[in-house]
Amino acid sequence: MEVVRITPRGYCHGVVEAIRIAKREGAARAGSERVTMLGYLVHNEHVTRELEESGVALVAEPDRMKALEQVTEGTVIFTAHGHLAGGGRRGARSWSQPRRRNLQ
Repeated sequence: MEVVRITPRGYCHGVVEAIRIAKREGAARAGSERVTMLGYLVHNEHVTRELEESGVALVAEPDRMKALEQVTEGTVIFTAHGHLAGGGRRGARSWSQPRRRNLQ
């Protein structure tokens, strides 16, 4: 068997940028404001642990509306993948909920 290494390897630029922003926001608000991520940015336990160590709390609830109900204050990070069951108005409602609840 021949193994062919492809470069570059790793996450796309958008994912790398999302991880960088989440870590930065978690560290910047550590001790003063809660930063919560709804779902996994990437399905990688090492990255998730690094985010948590940077001050980003994970709510792993698959239903984003239920996950959002668990957040009472601070900054919310919505992941880009996945969707809300039902989409449409329910999806639009989920994006307006943080503002109505004074979440960033």
